[in-house]
Amino acid sequence: MGSKFSIIESEVQKARKTNGTKFEKMIMSKASNDWIVLKSEDVIRDLTTTKMWNCDVVNHKQKIFLELTTSVKDGKESKIINESKTYKHHYPEYKFVVGIEKIHNPRKRDNLDAHIDHLKQTPTIDSVLIGKDEILKFM
Repeated sequence: MGSKFSIIESEVQKARKTNGTKFEKMIMSKASNDWIVLKSEDVIRDLTTTKMWNCDVVNHKQKIFLELTTSVKDGKESKIINESKTYKHHYPEYKFVVGIEKIHNPRKRDNLDAHIDHLKQTPTIDSVLIGKDEILKFM
């Protein structure tokens, strides 16, 4: 039973990565030339662990790091908050912005959710962009 669960979990994770890569490529194909996709060797060290962080894209002219994601839930929220703290430590003069493709279960009153609220309340995150149109307008 454990191995069957692992296979299913692995397939779900594979689909998430594929969707995320497609979203990132679509955004970058329409963004200005000032934005650069960071490579795996462009990592920075975590503040307290051996983890290495790699933000998705950067604009050095405007001094902005941009983390792109298709959606945010608990795990992704925590990851982005930790990543923003790490980038702000290493690059205090840069902004850290999050671009989210969609919100899965938005509240009726404002079309946001608690995860978006938490990201917006995080002092090391300068802006949270929702939807490809808002992200592309920013870029």
